[in-house]
Amino acid sequence: MIQCPFISNELGEYVELLLYTDASFGNLPDGGSQGGFVIMVLGENGKINPVTWQSKKIRRVQKTQTKTSFSRDGIDCATSLARETQAKTLALADGIDCATSLARETQAKTLALADGIDCATSLARETQAKTLALADASETQAKTLALADGIDCATSLDTLYNELIFNKCTSEGGIPVRCVIDNKDLFEAVHSKKNVSEKRLRLEISCIKEMIQKGELTAHWIETNEQIANVLTKHGASAQNLLHCFETGLVDTVFMK
Repeated sequence: MIQCPFISNELGEYVELLLYTDASFGNLPDGGSQGGFVIMVLGENGKINPVTWQSKKIRRVQKTQTKTSFSRDGIDCATSLARETQAKTLALADGIDCATSLARETQAKTLALADGIDCATSLARETQAKTLALADASETQAKTLALADGIDCATSLDTLYNELIFNKCTSEGGIPVRCVIDNKDLFEAVHSKKNVSEKRLRLEISCIKEMIQKGELTAHWIETNEQIANVLTKHGASAQNLLHCFETGLVDTVFMK
């Protein structure tokens, strides 16, 4: 049983909300993506108190099986075609010795086949590059939506805190929120003045940027192995860091310095 003995009066007067969010693209059986977040109260004494956590399927982000399979099949097909073409080229080369006229004809076909090999190889590389780029973009999209869900929950908690403590139904002037993410592209996007190329993410990113500019929240980047929300989104991920955090009331805050 996990015990969280660090009650609010031990945290001090100044507190912050720590929001750890993470996501895994296309890891569900139906091709969907899993997102999760952990929200904790961080006191001025460095102790934390877990408030809530969640792990669920992310809206809208789904792995397209057909396109991915098509890309992989295209690479396999191109590789197989290249090998087959190479074998036929060698056979044609042996036939050059039989006759001069046949040699000329074979040479022409060999050059044509060589062009075909180059084209197939180039297509395979291009397809592979596009597949990897699509996967990276989808991973960022999943983590963006997971972050947006976490911020929504943190904002609701902030509003509740203001209502209970100050009798104000607003999140303005409440608890500062620190978002902790491990996706470098997402971290750079929320701090960039440029719009993201992915249209489906522009609204979420713009809202997060606006909150950062208003001072309502800050975003911090950490290494993936330091992300305690990993266990909520990745099959087989260790829960040791999260359990240690809950049991001891301590979390590494080096990223805040």
